[in-house]
Amino acid sequence: MPSAQQNTSQDAVEVYPRFKIFALSAGVVALCFVLPLWELARFALRVDLYSYVILVPFISGWLLWQKREHIEKATVTGRRWALLPSALGLALLAWYWTQKTAPPGNGRNDWLAAVILAFLCFVWSASLWLLGSRGFARGAFPLLFLLFMVPLPLAVESGIERFFQYHSAWATHLLLKISGTPVFRDGTLFQVPGFAFDIAPECSGIRSNLVLFMTGLIAGHLFLRRPWARAAIAGAVIVIGIFRNATRIFTLAQLCIHVDPEMIHSPLHRRGGPLFFVLSLIPLFLMLWWLRRQETRADRRAAAADSSSVLQPKRRRAEIPGR
Repeated sequence: MPSAQQNTSQDAVEVYPRFKIFALSAGVVALCFVLPLWELARFALRVDLYSYVILVPFISGWLLWQKREHIEKATVTGRRWALLPSALGLALLAWYWTQKTAPPGNGRNDWLAAVILAFLCFVWSASLWLLGSRGFARGAFPLLFLLFMVPLPLAVESGIERFFQYHSAWATHLLLKISGTPVFRDGTLFQVPGFAFDIAPECSGIRSNLVLFMTGLIAGHLFLRRPWARAAIAGAVIVIGIFRNATRIFTLAQLCIHVDPEMIHSPLHRRGGPLFFVLSLIPLFLMLWWLRRQETRADRRAAAADSSSVLQPKRRRAEIPGR
């Protein structure tokens, strides 16, 4: 009769190849989509907004590799769920081909987003079939992080851009008021002493805010455990991104008012984004540190409550001696 140790080793031999087979399957799917993926790489190198796309599969692959042992221990169940992403992928491919042969005007982002999302659907389908629904759940973050490979449809991109544009204008107006600078604001148009400026859509900071949001998601996944803490860091990143962009605009406005209006054409305006992005990491990691402390304190309180309930002495009845 085989021992428990032999069964464990057999299970390890049986389970471990599943992750390798999934990696090979993902590679085969990538080969089937090699032309759209090549087009995506060219698109990312050409459009600054999507320059981060090339890094996304490497980040997801590294995160999956870190979780491989945890994923491999999952029991393979719920394979039927693999049919859902496959069906969605086929539908997206059908839409993609109709749009590709249609006259131009629908937007390159939209049909490229459709075919890349179809590629991801087949990767998810392979993971559900080979790793099971439990294995997919254990590797859900890196698998779903691949969504950042998908270019934003034009309507979504415009909506996000307007969101950051108008909220950056609101935050800039707030900073100018706090500083005591006389200011008149009409939407995104500002009039300050001796100088007028407009926060254009290209000044919304959408690219750096997307990268900052991705950074916050990865940091929350790696260093936080509780869902509420991860949600808090993701929400805080949006606020940090808005005030980061507003601080940049406020700094340029002060330089134009007190130094020279031509500072609007300075390198700080044209190439100052990375500097303010690095500065925005300071409040991000401070909040990450604070949330991690809150988690540690909550764990200690829970452990203390458990230990006190276990170690609490049982009350004994006092025996009254008989006469």
